[in-house]
Amino acid sequence: MTEMAWQDPPTERTRPGQYDEVIAQLKIHPGRWALLKTDWKAKTPPNVLRQNGCETTVRKVKLENGEEARHLYARFPFPKPSSAEVKAAAAEQAKARQAVQTGTALKPPPPAVRRAKPGEVRPSNDMGLQKFMEARRSRGAVDVPE
Repeated sequence: MTEMAWQDPPTERTRPGQYDEVIAQLKIHPGRWALLKTDWKAKTPPNVLRQNGCETTVRKVKLENGEEARHLYARFPFPKPSSAEVKAAAAEQAKARQAVQTGTALKPPPPAVRRAKPGEVRPSNDMGLQKFMEARRSRGAVDVPE
């Protein structure tokens, strides 16, 4: 009779997987596509990337010499907002809508540009040019040389 040792396997792998470093880098840059391989032989991406939450795709690309190659791309998606965050944002929007409807919303700050006196018409982008031109004319300068 053969003796057997009964024990559970370790909870973590003892050797790192082929894509562990790649997955770690994808998690650092969520939402950005990374080109992992330019000479991918299979038509489908490796399952280990999808099992770890990555989005993957394989695309055919025409090379300069006319041949086709498959490129392997992967990205880690942006984290989805939790239901508590979604509810908080909706409550904030509802509060702002209510304030606008009842007239209790904050009033905008006054304009930074000095308002024109009654009867004074200035272009919106004057920036003091009118005052400069008047001072120049008072010194005897001509606007358009003749």
